[in-house]
Amino acid sequence: MENNYSSSDSDDNDDIPLEEDLFLQILKKNLGKHYELEDLEDEDEPYIIADKREKRSGIIDILKEMGANVIEETLDAGDYLVSSRVCIERKRGDDFYKSLFSGSNKTNLFDELIRLSDSVDTPILIMEDFKRIFRRKLDERIVSSLYGSMASIVSSMNIPMVPTRNKDDTALFLYRIAKQQQQPSENRGIARRVPKRMTMKQRQAFFLEGLFQIGLKKSQMILDEFDSPLKFFTALLNTEIIYTKTGNPKGISGELKKIKGFGWKFVKNNKNLLLSTADDEEENTD
Repeated sequence: MENNYSSSDSDDNDDIPLEEDLFLQILKKNLGKHYELEDLEDEDEPYIIADKREKRSGIIDILKEMGANVIEETLDAGDYLVSSRVCIERKRGDDFYKSLFSGSNKTNLFDELIRLSDSVDTPILIMEDFKRIFRRKLDERIVSSLYGSMASIVSSMNIPMVPTRNKDDTALFLYRIAKQQQQPSENRGIARRVPKRMTMKQRQAFFLEGLFQIGLKKSQMILDEFDSPLKFFTALLNTEIIYTKTGNPKGISGELKKIKGFGWKFVKNNKNLLLSTADDEEENTD
């Protein structure tokens, strides 16, 4: 079934908490202000937020044919947002070349990837039809520079590169990663592994990542703001959820309010995690 949502189809958007992440903000804008990330688990098909400028690539149409729920928006960073933590930039081989050697400040690949990396915990670069780079005769110095750029993207910027043969493969990858990101977390089957060598700050960040809705970027943000996990836990426990007159949660008050990305759902779930006893039978994360 084809599903296409755009900002013009949105419900009443009043009172959407500003501290919510971008992925959830856009879902609320299009599906209603009471929509939550947990509601995705009840959906048959994944939601993919696509930059409107990707329309001409044909990938959006392919995603709709596959059954994905596509929301078209103008994104400041990346081309496809598939969860609160994963955003994907797509570059065709010839576009990759042009963005490196003839791009402006707005279209230069590294500038785009820096913005992408700053916006989510897990940025990804799709290299579509990679062989297009070499359709022209290239000087060996240019070839060396191309591979040097790719090495920097992978090793220095820590952005994985995923090769696809064509736009159909790109759409398939987007569909699969959105599906994986939006299925219940307990079914993902990936255990957290502790690296053998870690600094104290890295170990603290890893510890914080065990909480609900915290990835690498958020854990580092917490340590920068609170200096230690204990100070953060104290601030968390002293943060209160604010409710509307009708009893619906609408925001928070306390130290966490001043930090972007920490809403009432985050506070509720992680307070439950810290304060629940071992005898509690059900995990309350709604």
